[in-house]
Formats: sequence, C-alpha cells, structure tokens
Amino acid sequence: MEVRFGRMVDRVVPRGRVDGLALLMASMIVLDSTATGLYLRRGLAVEGNPWVVAMMDTYGDGVGLAVRAGWSLAVLLVIRIGAMRDRRFRGVMLVAAAGLSMITLVHLVALGFIVVTGRA
Repeated sequence: MEVRFGRMVDRVVPRGRVDGLALLMASMIVLDSTATGLYLRRGLAVEGNPWVVAMMDTYGDGVGLAVRAGWSLAVLLVIRIGAMRDRRFRGVMLVAAAGLSMITLVHLVALGFIVVTGRA
C-alpha cells in the first residue's frame, strides 16, 4: 500500500511542484483567517478551535486569527522543507492541501452568498 501511495505522491507532487503547492496552501491559510474574521465581525459564525478562541478572548479577534495563521504558515514551512527531501512529507502536504481545499471551497461559497444576497 505504501509503495502505491508513494508513487502517486511522486506523480502528483514531484519535488519541482512543492513550492507552488506551498504557495497555494499559504494563500488558502490566509483566506481562511481573513474570511473567519469577516464572519466573526458580522456575527455569522464562531471560531471552532478552542485554543484560538482562548487567544481571541485574551488578545482580541485580530490577534488570535493572526497567530493562528502564523502558526499554520510555520507548520507549512516545516512540511515544505521536509517535502523537498522526503516524499512522505509530500504525502502529508498533499493530504493537508486536500483538507485546505475543502475549507477554501466552503469559504468561497459563503463569501459568494454574502456578496450575492447582500446579507450581513
């Protein structure tokens, strides 16, 4: 099983595509925090991560979301460095990118709804 997954990772995310995927993922991380901040200000949603909620309660929404984005970008940097050396890290990167893609899709639909309906 590992050999097949490794070959798939090599085809989908060869070393030459790691930087491009990392840039795309960084953009999705920033969009996530920005959209969450918008939803919070408009009263449309609440933050689901209890650690981020605690930070937002202590330091404010903007700081809490900025720290969350910074932490996520730091983790992404570590994964990106590993991905240049080992395909297992590229596999982790691929799975994380799939999750971020789904979160981004939810944000784009929600933001589209806000724009189209003029709500909130």
